[in-house]
Amino acid sequence: MKGKKIIAITGVILSFALIYFLFRDIDYRVFFASLRQINPPFILVFIGLYLLFFYTKALRWKLLLPDRSAVTTGNLFRATMLGAFATNVIPLRAGEIVRPLALSRSGEISFSSAFATVVTERAFELVTLMFFLFVSVAGIADLPLFVSAGIKALGLLSLLVTVVIVLCYVRGDQLVGVIERFMRRSGIAEKFGGSVTLLAVLHEFITGLRAIRGVWEFVLVIVWSLALWLILSLMYLSAFWMMGRYPDPWAGMVVNVFVAIAVAFPSAPGFIGTFQFGCVAALCGVYGYSEEYALAFSVVTHLLQFTLSVIIGFYYLFREGLRLTEILKSEVTAPVAPIQEI
Repeated sequence: MKGKKIIAITGVILSFALIYFLFRDIDYRVFFASLRQINPPFILVFIGLYLLFFYTKALRWKLLLPDRSAVTTGNLFRATMLGAFATNVIPLRAGEIVRPLALSRSGEISFSSAFATVVTERAFELVTLMFFLFVSVAGIADLPLFVSAGIKALGLLSLLVTVVIVLCYVRGDQLVGVIERFMRRSGIAEKFGGSVTLLAVLHEFITGLRAIRGVWEFVLVIVWSLALWLILSLMYLSAFWMMGRYPDPWAGMVVNVFVAIAVAFPSAPGFIGTFQFGCVAALCGVYGYSEEYALAFSVVTHLLQFTLSVIIGFYYLFREGLRLTEILKSEVTAPVAPIQEI
């Protein structure tokens, strides 16, 4: 509990520090001029892709649930949107605990079964994130040698993680046994209490994997995971159009990857500061846009996502008879997720 409070406080401090650092020396006339370039029709495109992302996320989630036949896609979408809402208003990425909690309220599946899929989802998203990072730099010319080498290393790491996922799916119990014996013989289990947590997370991951029925569904989960990141990339590309710019198609993918990495760090609820930093790093560092335009881009895209999640979240809270205090109480056991939950 103390550790979570430290992380939450650190996140708030980092968020405000980033906001101060990013906005302190900009030309506000250029910033507001960039905001006035908004093309309203593309806002609808952005919103459509945003909703499509979460609907696709719900479809993939269904494949990871053991009792999926009893779960409707509508309830999965509702729980997914409530999770996004919680992530934006509650510290410590509480959406990862609220999502299975909201689904379990429907009576179609237990909380433990729904929660077991969280670690599994994160593993697939980590692999697809690294894959998209590897692919996105292919469209960037004149990369420094150390950056190119780092990206290739991430590509190999992505392949390694994929192999580990396949091993967990095919020989999960044996893999856990090997890791457990290694920890015991090497003394890691005695030196580091976190080893128990590692094994518990691995068990949760394997439990989630076992819901996948056969090779075809395994491939389908990977396809849905790739589709999720592609939809997000298209959403960010439409944000460029919305802000009066028409870059190459790689731009949306680059922004997507940079933002995903940036928001993995601790922050205030809603990724304040870290989201802006990811956008500025991509738009200024890779594409050479002005800092004022990059910040305007980040503010508009962030505000749209935040507003949509809050409106839809409150709608489902009201419809399901939930109270915000119930959501806040669930934050106590919320895990810190490493990958973006918009």
